[in-house]
Amino acid sequence: EQDREKILKLYVQKAGFRLSHDVNFSYLAKITENYSADDLYNIVKDIENMLAEEVFQKTGGRGERRHVTMQDFFKAINSRAPSIDANNLKKYEEWKQRFGSE
Repeated sequence: EQDREKILKLYVQKAGFRLSHDVNFSYLAKITENYSADDLYNIVKDIENMLAEEVFQKTGGRGERRHVTMQDFFKAINSRAPSIDANNLKKYEEWKQRFGSE
């Protein structure tokens, strides 16, 4: 969970988002269980694309992006299923126990 929070913060920082006061990375990390780092990257890219589309539609691409809200994250998360399912995670844990490696 802490790793997902760190990953999300990193991707958001790299995207240059201005965040609304309601953005809660801890909560986002909790609701993205079974999402890989690549899934999280794609969620941030989805938000980036959504904001760019808004700017293009409103100003022809000449305006600033608005602040990102929790609703933006919810919309992007709900549009993507996690790529890690419980069955694959269980197999990985069994493999790790059996062979003692990560």
